[in-house]
Amino acid sequence: MDNLGGADGPSVSHSFAAIAQHLYVSEDVDETLEAVAAGASRAIPGCDVASITLLEDGRLRTPAATDPRAVAADELQYSLQQGPCYTAVTSEMAVYTPDLSTDERWPQFSRRAAELGFGSLLSYRLMARGESTLGSINLYGLRPQSFSEQSRHFGAMFAAFTGAMAHAARRHTGLLDAIQSRDVIGQAKGILMERHRVTAEEAFDTLRIESQRLNVKLRDLAAHLSATGELPGSGQTPRALRLDSSS
Repeated sequence: MDNLGGADGPSVSHSFAAIAQHLYVSEDVDETLEAVAAGASRAIPGCDVASITLLEDGRLRTPAATDPRAVAADELQYSLQQGPCYTAVTSEMAVYTPDLSTDERWPQFSRRAAELGFGSLLSYRLMARGESTLGSINLYGLRPQSFSEQSRHFGAMFAAFTGAMAHAARRHTGLLDAIQSRDVIGQAKGILMERHRVTAEEAFDTLRIESQRLNVKLRDLAAHLSATGELPGSGQTPRALRLDSSS
């Protein structure tokens, strides 16, 4: 199938549009992925429950799911290191098990997933620009043979879209963090400049030196100064300014 035609096509298209709009207003990656999982469970025929797996610092986690059973099934795969989700992240682009009760590829997981009430599972790897693996999108059906060829086609499209969205959401959040850090550091510099009659460069050097001395992140130190009017240490004159005044 080469397009979004058919009875379910508009639902998929509307889900894409709603998720893209959600990214525009959201400042949280996990919140965006919650919208993706919800959209997949509504739009993809046969999908009763959906979850998102993210690969972060070599570890797998489930930041978004439409049902606690999906979280349990995902985490079971992480611990056993087997199952469609785990395989999609580590070795294959798409993995489908039509009937969990009879699938012998992952005997431990398949049995326990069936006990959770799942009949089918379809997982797709999520890719970022540059072909790096972000994680997977996992589509759970409560009945065996839940996913038709059309459903699998829609699932692959959702996976490509979700990979792009996850990458964009991470970048968006990173940019917001950078802007917020810059703003709070700017406020702290302004306080030091006004209070001690120093230049912007001298104020930043003071923050940097105090950050190293106190073993506190520069942004956290700046936030404390902006909120309280004082640097940690009972309001004492920062070391850099003491050195400057003694020279």
